[in-house]
Amino acid sequence: MKYKLLIIPENARYKVFDEVAFPTDFTLASDIQTLAPINTFLDKKRTALRILHINKVTHHLNQQQEANRALLEDFLDGCDYSFHFLSN
Repeated sequence: MKYKLLIIPENARYKVFDEVAFPTDFTLASDIQTLAPINTFLDKKRTALRILHINKVTHHLNQQQEANRALLEDFLDGCDYSFHFLSN
């Protein structure tokens, strides 16, 4: 079984996040499953989600990646999010 786990140090103090980064290559639609718990947190705390795509050549997406990006946009409707693209 796979579990999602967040480890918090014993004496840690909670601070609301202003932003959360989510790196993706837009190749797997399963990113939606990963975002499900994050989406709940974003909705409650009004935290912005920054979706980051890093590519070695260019920031252009292929047809499948564009479809997965559109799926993300639909999934995150009503949340504060933005896409960011970097190439190296």
